[in-house]
Amino acid sequence: MEHSHLKAGSLEMLDIKRDTFNAHNNYRTMHGCPPLMMSEELSSIAQGWAEKLAEKGFLQYSENPGLGENITLVDLDQSTKKGEQIVKEWYKEINNYNYNKPGWKRGAYHVSQLLWKSTTEIGVGVAKVPGQNKAYVVVNYRPAGNNNMPGEFERNVLPPQKKVVPDNNVNMRKNINRR
Repeated sequence: MEHSHLKAGSLEMLDIKRDTFNAHNNYRTMHGCPPLMMSEELSSIAQGWAEKLAEKGFLQYSENPGLGENITLVDLDQSTKKGEQIVKEWYKEINNYNYNKPGWKRGAYHVSQLLWKSTTEIGVGVAKVPGQNKAYVVVNYRPAGNNNMPGEFERNVLPPQKKVVPDNNVNMRKNINRR
């Protein structure tokens, strides 16, 4: 598969991937969840879907069996750290989640997948939209979260235990799973 959408600003795309990965682990740490590993296989799947979305020009979930997925469209003109900002926006959904009634909640799908304790690995794909300064960001998760079986949300979406302190020393390369 040709990664034509990565050519323009590819360093920026790699920064988005790295920052998205690191931000996931920072928020998970706050909730007592183990860190995720970066999977090359899942990243390849996510990259392929991000490229399809960039070609189509609209957001749609891939429905890959056995994988969780979060998707967004990011404006590359923003000067903020895009990967961190993406995950921060997903994390804000925590305000819609009710720990007293754990379960699938409208407006909290992204954050529950992000924090899903039994998820062990992710893959991140980023593709620039042709002719625009925007990019689709796709994150795949394995095992998938948001399992609505009895007790699963209670076991996997834990309340915060401590404040997030960004760990800029996390090295994505040491957390690569070549599955």
